[in-house]
Formats: sequence, C-alpha cells, structure tokens
Amino acid sequence: PYQLILIAQRLLAEMEAHMEQDEQEVVALVLAQAEKELATAVLTTARTEAEKMTLPEMIERLVGRG
Repeated sequence: PYQLILIAQRLLAEMEAHMEQDEQEVVALVLAQAEKELATAVLTTARTEAEKMTLPEMIERLVGRG
C-alpha cells in the first residue's frame, strides 16, 4: 500500500541523516520505528475491515470458518 511506501521512504531519509552514528544503533532504531509504524498500519487496516463486517461475519472469522 502507498502508506507503507511513504513510511519506508521517511525511514530511509532518517537513516541517512543519522549515518554518523554507529551503524548497529541506527539499524536498531529504524527497525524499532518501522515495526511500530507497520503494526499501527496493520491495526488500522484491520479496524477498517472490521467496521465493514456484520456481527455474524466477525464471529465466523473469529472461529475460523470465514
């Protein structure tokens, strides 16, 4: 999705800005931030999908029949 591309571009720009720091420290910071932002994007997508579902559809998905 376009949102994930924007997140990746911003994270790359931030990484370049911090090139003078220890490489492992930068990688750890960028990965932690990416993990957080991707989790937020996934949860937002899931919430949007859930809002479109009816209660029976949600139940079917939760019990694994959907």
